[in-house]
Amino acid sequence: MFSLDQKLHQIDTIEHQQLKNGQDFNELNINYTQSNTPKLPEAQFFSEGNIYILKHHRFAYTAAHTHNFIELNYMYSGQCQQNINGQHITLQEHQLLMMDQGVTHSLDYTNEQDILINILIQDSSIMADILTNLSHSND
Repeated sequence: MFSLDQKLHQIDTIEHQQLKNGQDFNELNINYTQSNTPKLPEAQFFSEGNIYILKHHRFAYTAAHTHNFIELNYMYSGQCQQNINGQHITLQEHQLLMMDQGVTHSLDYTNEQDILINILIQDSSIMADILTNLSHSND
């Protein structure tokens, strides 16, 4: 049985291809020639509910994009360089980054130890509830 840590560090099929080619696999078939900053399709993520959680695929650059949902990036291990609305930031291990709808961002190449978890939230009222509950929490 794999632990969560082992599962997250396991190299998946897309990561194998990106490691081999050094380029983004573009599994969502985004057309980057129509727009310098394409909008990601929501249907790919929210067919089963308002929250979608995934591990960001490593070993490639992720081109600038935007979307109509809220995105939380949790840096599980390692670090990640991002460009968010023209501002360069480094997300360190155990830090959380929250991006609102319509934010333009890209991610630099990530290495084997750079595990980034994406939490996508379609309904902004869910995020408002989370923030309200956090403000009343002692944790």
